[in-house]
Amino acid sequence: MPRTIFIPDLDSFAAHTEARYVVTTAGKPVIQDKAACAAMPPADDTLIVIPLARIAFIDARLPRVSAAKRAQLVNFAIEDKLTIDPATVHAIIIGESLTAADHHIIAAISSVWLIDVLHWLQQAGITPTAAIAESARYARQPGEWRVVLDGRHGMVIRPDGLAATLDADNCATPPFQLLLALNEAVAAESGRATPATIRVHSPPDEPGLDLARWRQQIGEHITLIAEPTPTMPAADIHAGSNNFLLGSFLPASRSASAINVLKPAWILVFVIIFLHVLFVGVDAWRLDHTRKNIETSMRQIFQSSFPEATAIVDPALQMSRNLARIKTERGIASDELRDLLAVAAGVTQRLPADVAGSMTNVSASATIADSHTLTMTFKKLTAEQRATLQAATNGRLVRSGEMDQLILSGARP
Repeated sequence: MPRTIFIPDLDSFAAHTEARYVVTTAGKPVIQDKAACAAMPPADDTLIVIPLARIAFIDARLPRVSAAKRAQLVNFAIEDKLTIDPATVHAIIIGESLTAADHHIIAAISSVWLIDVLHWLQQAGITPTAAIAESARYARQPGEWRVVLDGRHGMVIRPDGLAATLDADNCATPPFQLLLALNEAVAAESGRATPATIRVHSPPDEPGLDLARWRQQIGEHITLIAEPTPTMPAADIHAGSNNFLLGSFLPASRSASAINVLKPAWILVFVIIFLHVLFVGVDAWRLDHTRKNIETSMRQIFQSSFPEATAIVDPALQMSRNLARIKTERGIASDELRDLLAVAAGVTQRLPADVAGSMTNVSASATIADSHTLTMTFKKLTAEQRATLQAATNGRLVRSGEMDQLILSGARP
């Protein structure tokens, strides 16, 4: 069963502090009493009603941004209209104001006081699902203001949600705060804030209400309707715009609900990440398996070709070196050596006969890296012959005693 707890207008709360509560069934009150929180009957859903004296309603201009961004800017927008540190204020946006374009109704409350209230309830095992202002219990109709009188106090509620407390010492005449609010509405630039009807709620036993004198001071252009104060006002009090339990005051159950809403998206993200990691791992395993098969095959080929080899470290490099060694041992010239011999033949053909006749020896050598060097040796060259030989080739001419050596290596000269 739903339960409504009316928070008393106190500065501090203790375990024995009593509050008025109402338990309803099918929208009708079945239990109405006043007791400490621990003595209240259990309920499936708890709504707390905050006294209007603890709330400041502000009509402020907000920028045209998204709702989420606007909610972040609320405290800065009302900073100059507060008498306390904005960091200690919890504010919510009730809705758009009727006074001007881009204006919104903001309800602000002391976050310290609200924390004390929630802590007081939690000590008794009560976790409220919503917290609304006392004025939010009354339905709002376009063009209609509500005035609720309760003894010496009361409140006025505009259709855009702005509310203010009233000092109703004498119900025979309209309260001064009501007349002031009407003057401000008339002066508003939009002209939409002025009411066409004022519905006045007062206790049935209130004898002093005089609508004739009210009409005389307010004006005949506004319709006045007198009604008894309803026991349980039928209003959409669970609307999110009226609920103070937002942001850091969001109940744990609603936080869990938000997490549950996002759970499918998180599951999808984790599945995508898992599949990505799985496919990358499978591909890496496949490449590693292929590499090992190739290395095993190369090792087997090398071992079958050179069974005398005992240490196999790099089959490809060892195979290349062994083949080069076999070619050298069997007199098989490599492609590079054949190119050098062709170069040497071309050199001798281009040299004058006296220079070519001085050549005494041609030798070839190979390095570990299978790079060949061809050395042509000439004997007793004159300076003129040496110059001719140097000009006819791109080789390196080295003089050693009576001998001159032309060294050719690598690329074609």
